[in-house]
Amino acid sequence: MKKLFALIAVVLCFSAANAQTVKYLLYMQNNTPYAFDSLKFENIDPSKKYNFPLYMVVKNNTQDTFAIGDTIQVQFALNSQPIDLSLTMQKEFLPDSGIMLNLSSLTINGQAFKSGEYANTICAKVTKVYTKGAYSDVTDEGFCGVFTTKFNVNVAEAEMEAIRIYPNPVRNNLSIENANNVTVNVYAANGQLVKTAYVNGNANINMSELSNGLYIVKMQNEQATRVEKIQVIR
Repeated sequence: MKKLFALIAVVLCFSAANAQTVKYLLYMQNNTPYAFDSLKFENIDPSKKYNFPLYMVVKNNTQDTFAIGDTIQVQFALNSQPIDLSLTMQKEFLPDSGIMLNLSSLTINGQAFKSGEYANTICAKVTKVYTKGAYSDVTDEGFCGVFTTKFNVNVAEAEMEAIRIYPNPVRNNLSIENANNVTVNVYAANGQLVKTAYVNGNANINMSELSNGLYIVKMQNEQATRVEKIQVIR
């Protein structure tokens, strides 16, 4: 996967270990902050880049005032793909206070998103600070948010067509590969549902107890559907 983020020269820093924590991540649109679990992005194209105006709220848990020129290191991760950022403070940061950092220049490659309801996780945490001429490690559990994306129809159909289903005919296990949040239903020729499974990645569906004959395999996610006929033989 390509580098997820294209970025950044931004704003801030802190000092002493275990002193700074990311309290919130917010998505800012039209000067209005939104919690991530309220966000739904549609018609995402993996070949494009998208502006992602992220705001990060960080708290100074110490009694120290951090100076202009101090820096912090923050690790972001979208869907477990990390990137480390170094942020330089452009104004003093007072004790026992919070500050909102504007990362509105953040961009994300469309291929980094996952399709589906609450399928995307973005996290941030402070890892190090540089102050008074030295680095200190920081222990910060960080903050994570989740949000929903839907790919455009053409991309969704292409993803569905990329699923590999084999063997056909099948005796024991039907293999499903390259599935992204797909529900698989197997129907007998009379329309009776005989098997169901949820697949995200690769899976095997046990067909050994089914009788000889023709079956319909319906694979479906939020954006697209694919139907295949398979033969079970003994």
